[in-house]
Amino acid sequence: MWILKGSVLGLLMFSAGTIAFLLLTVSRPLGTAKATGLSALTGMTTANPFWWTALVCCVVLGCCLVASWPVRVPLHH
Repeated sequence: MWILKGSVLGLLMFSAGTIAFLLLTVSRPLGTAKATGLSALTGMTTANPFWWTALVCCVVLGCCLVASWPVRVPLHH
């Protein structure tokens, strides 16, 4: 179960980082052009090996964080 929780946590961290990265990259002053092409977005994400490396690192980090959480033992009456 901790692997599933860690993967979800890692994917949430990765998604937030990707959205923040794209918003900061696209919203900077671009000069006269105001549009961003789909090829530019895919070049910054799926075509970029650093993006895939960050995905793997976030999932591993999420699993490590969840695995380090203390386990509560239920009390038996």
